[in-house]
Amino acid sequence: MKRKKYIISFAQAWKAEKLFKNLFLKHADMLRLTRSEWIEYKIGFPRLITKQHYGHDADPHFQDSMKAFKPYFLRKIRNNMRFNDIPQPNNQQFTHYFFRLSQKIKDMVNDESLYFYPGTGGPNYSKHFYGFEDPTFYKSEQMIGSVIGHEPIVTLFLIDSEKKQLGKQGVKFDTFWKD
Repeated sequence: MKRKKYIISFAQAWKAEKLFKNLFLKHADMLRLTRSEWIEYKIGFPRLITKQHYGHDADPHFQDSMKAFKPYFLRKIRNNMRFNDIPQPNNQQFTHYFFRLSQKIKDMVNDESLYFYPGTGGPNYSKHFYGFEDPTFYKSEQMIGSVIGHEPIVTLFLIDSEKKQLGKQGVKFDTFWKD
């Protein structure tokens, strides 16, 4: 059966998050996470401005994340795509890590929000996915859902019966997004 693209955003995405998790974790066999590196600037004394890099290979928190995922690692690719494979402008490049969706990773996904930031601390920072963002779920190499964690926006690729089931559970699909 052919899957169709549907988008759910903001208030509806928060409201239906548990339903999306259940759908992804029931059907998906692979998880893609996009690598995220960032810089924080702090103003303080005695130095006026300090600059700290996070999420890089030498970052001990990122190393801990990679250690936890190592048994489930499948591949790493680099391209100009983000989210649900949307090409990004200005030749930007992103590194994506693919992991087998083991029970351990499913438990980690269930333990926190799909709408997480890649760092630590704060209400929406990830407990398990430090240095990563935008989880994307696959079944047999076919994308079934992706999350823009900082928005939140969820893109689902559903067959008609899955869409009907989510609709019966109260999910309202966006009508204003165009491809």
